[in-house]
Amino acid sequence: MLSGHDEKLVPPPFLAAAAGHEVLTSHKQSTIFSTAEVNLALSNTTTVIRLFFYAILAACGGFLLGYDNGVMGGVSSSNAYLQLFFPEVMSSKMSGSGSVYCVYNDHILSLVTSSLFLSAAPSALLGGYLCNKHGRKAVLMASGLAFLIGTAMVASSFSVIQLVLGRLLLGVGVGLSTMATPMYLTEIAPYKWRGRLNICFQLFITIGIFGAQGLNLGLLSIADYGWRISLALGAVPALLIILGCILLPDTPTSLIARGQDARAKAVLGYLRGTSQKKEADTVFSSEVNEEFEILKNSVENTLSSQRGSFCALFTRLRCRPHMFMCCLLPFFQQFTGINAIMFFGPQLFQAAGQGDRASLLSCVIIGSVNVGSTFLALWLADLCGRKRLFFAGAVQMLLTLGVVAGLIQLIKTQYAGNTRIAAAIIALICLFVSGFAYSWGPLAWLVPSELANESTRSAGMGLTTFTNFFFTFVIGQAFLPMMCSMEWGVYLFFAGFVIIMSLYVQCTLPETMGIATEEVEGLICGSWPWRMWCNEKLEDQGVETIAVKPCV
Repeated sequence: MLSGHDEKLVPPPFLAAAAGHEVLTSHKQSTIFSTAEVNLALSNTTTVIRLFFYAILAACGGFLLGYDNGVMGGVSSSNAYLQLFFPEVMSSKMSGSGSVYCVYNDHILSLVTSSLFLSAAPSALLGGYLCNKHGRKAVLMASGLAFLIGTAMVASSFSVIQLVLGRLLLGVGVGLSTMATPMYLTEIAPYKWRGRLNICFQLFITIGIFGAQGLNLGLLSIADYGWRISLALGAVPALLIILGCILLPDTPTSLIARGQDARAKAVLGYLRGTSQKKEADTVFSSEVNEEFEILKNSVENTLSSQRGSFCALFTRLRCRPHMFMCCLLPFFQQFTGINAIMFFGPQLFQAAGQGDRASLLSCVIIGSVNVGSTFLALWLADLCGRKRLFFAGAVQMLLTLGVVAGLIQLIKTQYAGNTRIAAAIIALICLFVSGFAYSWGPLAWLVPSELANESTRSAGMGLTTFTNFFFTFVIGQAFLPMMCSMEWGVYLFFAGFVIIMSLYVQCTLPETMGIATEEVEGLICGSWPWRMWCNEKLEDQGVETIAVKPCV
């Protein structure tokens, strides 16, 4: 998008200062900018701060999903919550009868936890249409409002029906925000910063999880209504995204697609640091004009050649690779088993011999590892490449899942109550979460947003989010029965999927690091698995393909 691929990547000012590089200060800007000034625009401190500020505001959409993921595990293990809604589960927990792996095996308890994703999945598809019609910013605002109303319902619940209805409404907010946020971040980012800005979404998911787990631990002492406070505090991330949307501009791509070219150019110049104001009458530099024309032509060409975002994604041969990757990446992400740990962490650790407080503390420790490793991904994604991170994270997850399965079997058969083995299990699960957090966690959201072109990006992200949430619902419903019947074997089940998804990524996924979104389509069709579907179509349209070796 900007100049060429040999342009030097300029680090954010706080990273540059830490590395001993000079941080450029704000320079005086005029109405028309020279080429030299534009080349320095993204190294200007004010511009970098502005770009990261908008990225952080938009990434607050990840707070909604993260907070709910983190809070429900602790709430579901709360004695007051169980006594009110699931007295039979509470009786089984207090009596200690039966297998420790089966204490929480109740399908209604699982349904309450996973029902959010039952509404989040179709909401993501609806969000794709709404993003095209009303823009990314409007969808983010709607997600915050839906989550706020749902929070009020679940925090005031006195029946399972009200609880489920409230969580269905929470799911609408989560579905809309999770679909729109990665798309927004992709479209405002310069292509060489796209990885780290997009990973802000996953970072805020992990911060939300960690914050909710900490609150669960802190509110455990409030026996009667601590769980209500935990649920009610979900209003905080909802208000953050609502208030943040007041300050956010819509993306240039979205504005162009809706016929607002002048405003789109103004926003693009503002994001690239060549204007201090967003009015449409500003005269911009030649490089901003060039980037705008490339973006405009790309949007117009794809819109004119396709019959709608979803229709094109499912019917046109050259969009078939996008469709498969938008389905398979989130599918594999869920079958790493990460949400089984995030949803039911306290239950897992209680099955390993920990008490209520110790199990919640273990979840907080894991949440902190999750956040720290996602910060690592901000640096690695645009340094090592997507495919290397996918593979490295998968190896780490595979090894830890195998060892955890063996240790849990030892606890069951020979070393019941052994605190050292229990501590080793916690440490290994921390390593598992770390491997996920710098690889499959952020990249399964980032890569689909990079692969789709401008006209199918909203549909692609809608399909990605739908697939993610549908299989999150499946995992949420199936995990407690699986843990009851398979016990330690459930970890080997997920380890098997880690092997399969690693082979898939290595053999079919093109490397998108440092590639402008307008050029990714040619890269995809140069990859050997997809040539039979799209090369002829692209050659007819004059799109250059880039040959990629299989299984590199």
